[in-house]
Amino acid sequence: MKPDPHRPSANLLATLQADPELLQRATASQATSLTVTLEFDSTGRGRIDHPDWRDRRSLPLVAGASPVEQLDEGFVPYRPMVGPGKRSELETEYRLVGMLGSGGTGVVYQAHQRAINREVAVKVLRDELAKDPLARQRFLLEARTIGSLDHPNVIALHELGTGPQGELFYSMKRIDGTSWDRSMDQMSFEENLDTLVRLCDAIRYAHSRELIHRDIKPENVMLGRFGEVLLADWGLAMSLDGDDSRTTGRAAIGGTPAYMAPELAAGDAAAQSILTDIYLLGALLFRILTGHPPHHGENLLDCIRRAAANEIRETSIRSGWIQVALRAMATRPHDRFADVAAFADALAREKEHERSIDLLRRADRLIRKVGTDAKHQDYGIAEALIREALDAWPGNREAAETLAQLQTSHARAAAANGDFDLALNLLAQAGQADSELSARIRGQRDSRREQAVRESRFSQLFTQSPDAGLMIRCADGEIVEANNRFETLTGHDAGALVGKTILELDLWPNVDVRNRFVEVLATVEGAVDFETRIIGRDGKLLDMSACSARLRVGDENFFLCTLRDISPRVRVRKELDQSRQQLREMQQLAQLGLWELDIASGKVRWSDESLRINDLPQEHDAADSTEYLKLIHPDDQPRLTEAIRNTIEFGTVYELKLRQRRSDGGWNTVMARGQPVLNAAGEVTEIHGVMIDITRYVS
Repeated sequence: MKPDPHRPSANLLATLQADPELLQRATASQATSLTVTLEFDSTGRGRIDHPDWRDRRSLPLVAGASPVEQLDEGFVPYRPMVGPGKRSELETEYRLVGMLGSGGTGVVYQAHQRAINREVAVKVLRDELAKDPLARQRFLLEARTIGSLDHPNVIALHELGTGPQGELFYSMKRIDGTSWDRSMDQMSFEENLDTLVRLCDAIRYAHSRELIHRDIKPENVMLGRFGEVLLADWGLAMSLDGDDSRTTGRAAIGGTPAYMAPELAAGDAAAQSILTDIYLLGALLFRILTGHPPHHGENLLDCIRRAAANEIRETSIRSGWIQVALRAMATRPHDRFADVAAFADALAREKEHERSIDLLRRADRLIRKVGTDAKHQDYGIAEALIREALDAWPGNREAAETLAQLQTSHARAAAANGDFDLALNLLAQAGQADSELSARIRGQRDSRREQAVRESRFSQLFTQSPDAGLMIRCADGEIVEANNRFETLTGHDAGALVGKTILELDLWPNVDVRNRFVEVLATVEGAVDFETRIIGRDGKLLDMSACSARLRVGDENFFLCTLRDISPRVRVRKELDQSRQQLREMQQLAQLGLWELDIASGKVRWSDESLRINDLPQEHDAADSTEYLKLIHPDDQPRLTEAIRNTIEFGTVYELKLRQRRSDGGWNTVMARGQPVLNAAGEVTEIHGVMIDITRYVS
């Protein structure tokens, strides 16, 4: 847009700095979110307006400023109105109930409109400005600007009028809600972003009507209880088509320093365009992202200086959103987005990008959470999230790279679990079909196929084995196979055992028996005819002999354990033990002791009764023949020695009466008998003997 030679070219910042009193005021005032304006009257005189300054400071003719033609107020109807707390008359149209808010030029009240019987909001020009031509002109233009706009996101103006004292007012839709600045920090990012997008619709509509707002900020946005988003306070709106009757654009420059564009702080009105509003929309996005408006300062003047220089707060945020905001707030207007539609499109794209990035982060958190324990399902969910991220933003290079990395990791995990075909398929999708990893996995797959053939043959032999068998994985004790003979022998369903560990099976009568079995399996030698007991399906105890061996199948070690029923052997052994016990009892009853002499070693073995007869302890070790002779009375030793020699040489039987020493030094008299035992060659290898204690029969 070409500069209008009739439009004031005064500089807001320069005006403040040129007047000592204004400079002092600006330095003493805080840098708040209040609007500051520089206005001009019909004589070209300027006036600074700020809500914190009680009086409007009039200035001499501002350099470069041209007189502004006095606006004809035109037709403004009279409407009876009473203030809060005053009695309503029959002809009263508006009854003010209570104040909703106030600004630099007006006060907003809640009111009841009698003719239509509805609640409205009424903005009334301040009493002290009621007769101020410039203030009245600005108020009228603001009302007529709002009245000329018809959009869902622009507050609707009902009526413009004058009150009993000639005060200007206009009524508008009352919003049951609050201003955005009071809710912004409690709203989510998505809620704030949605509010900004709806403001974009209002500004785009205003731009289509050749109007720019120039003071877009959270305080000027109303949020209704039922989802309404309404842009208010069009007092600084400026017409771009040169129509002085529509706005105050020729009469005022200014804005809110915390948000204003450089051209608002330091430029003249001719430099302002729709790109000024683009800056303000970007400033709102900056506020949403950082929690602060883009400009700040120690005081009002400092903040305006920073705005003029476009000094934006530092932020640690590094995202696409902040880049959109900074581009919209570029110092040079032509570096900003070309229009509101372009800015809104950037928001939409970034929202898609943000969703893509969020999906990517969720996938990364999932894989990090499960770590090395990730299962096929975990990888599948993560891959689905990344693919969704790529659908939302096809140009997301990080997502594409992450997908390839995930597929490679998944391939490694699949190969580790033996799923080589899946691993190779994943590597092909990741573009690594010809990689070294793919070649290694193909080799493992081929090797496993060969191993599978060997295992199949082994499995058939194992299944048809005549001995009951269990195949147990060494690493975790899990049963991987139980053959048919095991099921037949024990009655347990072989298939039900597979997949369980030894510790999970109830096959043993107690924990000690099970633990001894496990300990023997774990030894280097394994189980060799190891006797154990197992509970059959019918609850009966089965005596078993276990043999085990370690074998390697593929990359794993297993215990191959075979079991044989030795119940007959155990039964015979018990019967033999019982017979021996009966024999021992009979020997003890008859006081008959047995002994055996091994010719080759000279060792003598005693029966329990022999130990008793010889008064020897039960733990007495087998003595040799020399030790045995020491127990014999010296006078009887020659006869026993000769009898033993004759038995060895001639195979004769001897029977002698001998005296044997007791532990107390006395002597027992025994009748000893010896009989040779011959081998196949007729050689005497042992002498078996008996002895009977006859001490009590000898006087």
